[in-house]
Amino acid sequence: MSALRSQARRAPANPCAMLIGALEDRHRNFVVQLARVRRRPSEPGVHDLRVATRRLVAVIDLISDVAEGPLLLKRRKALRSFLKGFNALRDSHIQRIALRKLRAAFPSAGMCLRGMQMQESALLRAAGRSVRMFDTAGLRAAIAEAEDALLRVSINPALASATHAVLTGALAAAFARVVRRRQMLNGTDPATVHRMRVAFKHFRYSLEILTPLLPWITADTRSRLNTYQTAMGRIQDTVVLLQGIAAYEARRPVTGRMALIEVREYLLRRRMEMMDAFLAHADALYTFWRG
Repeated sequence: MSALRSQARRAPANPCAMLIGALEDRHRNFVVQLARVRRRPSEPGVHDLRVATRRLVAVIDLISDVAEGPLLLKRRKALRSFLKGFNALRDSHIQRIALRKLRAAFPSAGMCLRGMQMQESALLRAAGRSVRMFDTAGLRAAIAEAEDALLRVSINPALASATHAVLTGALAAAFARVVRRRQMLNGTDPATVHRMRVAFKHFRYSLEILTPLLPWITADTRSRLNTYQTAMGRIQDTVVLLQGIAAYEARRPVTGRMALIEVREYLLRRRMEMMDAFLAHADALYTFWRG
């Protein structure tokens, strides 16, 4: 195992060594972010933990295409469930940050902000419990199993040779899913952008892992990938904020709902402008693939 770890650093074009290196790096980062949130649950910490979890799941998905690992598949399911548990908290963070920025122009946003801050505090406490209960020992065991499975693949010349093709095919399939979502984009339906963004993130994380096999991936490519994803993310953040305002209004009398009309109208205009801007450049997607 130690020899293969060294090989992962000396010869990154070796697919199995590369996957072991990626798995170890992403597991290490996940553990660091988990410990950070255990010490003090916060918006930046939760965000970084969610990203670390997604990146760890992405490498597990690629490993599952080339090596059997029952424990790893079980932990993948646990990680997905763990990630889902942060959805409401992440939405609350998005809403709070956006409302603070809007409060100067729309004082009525302050009413909504106070309610959301109380909700966020409860969600942070729940997140802290979830993080403390996470089974880190089980994850370590699954990773050890996966590394052993990759070792067995690497010493079989036929399997080792096929691994490169399998990984390239997995990346191509991920890109094809994004293209299908691109073709389904609807300028009046932000949900179509969100679905494309989910597929794009999976493709991007896979691309990051396989970069040693893809010499055409440059720092500029990575920057453009981030910019493209961010454009979709801003649209979704506006959707999440509108949903939060709607939920707040549903608990208030009609007079309370009327106070937020200007905020809602502004956000709807902004969402439309961002949708139009993204759709105008959506075909930049095709620059992220080279066969």
